[in-house]
Amino acid sequence: MSEPTRTIDEPDPDDAEAAADPEAAEEDIQLERHRFRLSKTLTRRIDQYLVDRLPHLSRASVQRLIEDGLVKVNGRSTKASYKPEAQDVIDLAAPPKPVSELVPEPIPLDIIFEDEHLLVVAKPPGLVVHPGAGNPDRTLQNALKEKVVFDEEKKELIYNLGCVLDQMGRKEEAVEQFKLIYEVDIGYKDVAARVDAYYAGQS
Repeated sequence: MSEPTRTIDEPDPDDAEAAADPEAAEEDIQLERHRFRLSKTLTRRIDQYLVDRLPHLSRASVQRLIEDGLVKVNGRSTKASYKPEAQDVIDLAAPPKPVSELVPEPIPLDIIFEDEHLLVVAKPPGLVVHPGAGNPDRTLQNALKEKVVFDEEKKELIYNLGCVLDQMGRKEEAVEQFKLIYEVDIGYKDVAARVDAYYAGQS
């Protein structure tokens, strides 16, 4: 039988403490336990606050967790409309963030033009850039994943894809592309600077 999942949360400016519950119950083996200690009184409701802290959860799902008694404030059940106060301790048991795995697929790439800022691919209607709702596979990213060797061509394709996403304002998706290169070749072009700049802007 697998061990209960435990999560350590990143600090939030509103939290004096944010950590996983050390006592994960056996029956909650499919849930992650979170604990947040507020350093100041909030103006937003607890359901809104928890969605901000755990963005993989929808507001409706947080409200269901509250109704099911899986969200407690100072050890007591609460309501979705409650506005957390300074020194409140919020305990939450919630489903973990879904793990998505990009599956390699042999999709031919017809590259018309590429330079250090732009990648142009001739693609049939319906071929999207990355997996998402309604498009779990058969995307450009699946095609890139199919390349067995992380060679210069693949790094160039991923870099150009990141630049296109960045120019479109999709910063989070862009940095995910740059991180793929960063993990294998930190000195490639300006990927290190791009990744560092993105996370500096998040702090």
